[in-house]
Amino acid sequence: MLDRLDADGEQTVGALADALDERLHNISQHLAVLRSAGAVSRRHHGRQVFYRLSDPVAMPVYEHVAAGLRAESIRLNQLIDRRE
Repeated sequence: MLDRLDADGEQTVGALADALDERLHNISQHLAVLRSAGAVSRRHHGRQVFYRLSDPVAMPVYEHVAAGLRAESIRLNQLIDRRE
């Protein structure tokens, strides 16, 4: 989701849901968490709400954290597979 906001700029919940093939509810929940963490901000335009990265300069940090989480997930799955 952060990648999409970084690449495409401001997006509505509906546009993100379509682009990511996810339910609106899931996207809304993720955006709420990202907003509370300060990663995204929003602006209202009529009835629509547009989300954007709060600080695009921080994107490399987000990518680094995501890569670390993916690596840890793989490592844990390998441990589980060995135990079975």
